[in-house]
Amino acid sequence: MKRLLSILLIIVLLFVLASTFIPAGLARCLTVRNTIQNTVAALKHPEAWRSLDSGKSTHITEIKYMHFQISEPEPNGDSVDFTLALVPHASSRRNPDNIGISYVYTTTLFFKLLPFLQRPSVESAIVDELQDYLVPTR
Repeated sequence: MKRLLSILLIIVLLFVLASTFIPAGLARCLTVRNTIQNTVAALKHPEAWRSLDSGKSTHITEIKYMHFQISEPEPNGDSVDFTLALVPHASSRRNPDNIGISYVYTTTLFFKLLPFLQRPSVESAIVDELQDYLVPTR
């Protein structure tokens, strides 16, 4: 029994170790109370909502209808590139004042299986800033 338990423990540890090197995509979708027109206008002017050097280094390109490529250099010399899609909010009431923001970012299999252990990604920070900008204050 001890031998079986030790073999099982070794297999689990090898899987955890290997999963930290296997790339995986993680999708995230947010609902924002704003219109598509306002969201597209905000995406065309990142200096209005981006905090990193006032959005001057954030480049947003519309690659196809309601799909945007966002690229931004990081302080360590790398750059962040991801695609963001805007979708009308699909609810039973079809509220035109709600929009979905969907994006996929690269992570590892380990963090895909255990997302609560991962630090917020740069992509998440960018989209969260956009969401905060678009949410109307009361």
